Amino acid sequence: MKTRIHITPILWTALLVILTGSSAIAQQSAIHQRLLLHVPELNALSVPARLLPLDQSEAKEAAAKLLWTSNGSEKKITVAKQTPHPAGVRITVRDVDHHASEGRSVELTGETDIDLLYGLQRSAGACVIEFSLLSAFPASAPPVLILYTVTNS
Repeated sequence: MKTRIHITPILWTALLVILTGSSAIAQQSAIHQRLLLHVPELNALSVPARLLPLDQSEAKEAAAKLLWTSNGSEKKITVAKQTPHPAGVRITVRDVDHHASEGRSVELTGETDIDLLYGLQRSAGACVIEFSLLSAFPASAPPVLILYTVTNS
């Protein structure tokens, strides 16, 4: 035989008052805590794989989108030829969706780092980079390997 328990509305109200009252008391006695988070610096670049390395046929009139992300302050993107190569390369920046270095053009003739974009402040952005050769590649020359780096300004 089953026994049914009938709870009256008055009993429900009393139970609700007891439960909410103990919750309010528990909230008043809560301990305040301070949480310190360490967020490591993140710097990332994305260049289309077809431009790594840059060969003679692509360098004549190549253009690609360069994407970056940085949560650091006062950053810049530098470029350098990674290997000795007889041909120089001009890189022009356009369509920058950040205030940094619009229309800048740099010439890579040696293996020295050259600032391509600067003034990056905790941002993610993109630009179009265009390549042109300063001189013709010798037929036997290897492709040009260009190194892109995010570094401090």
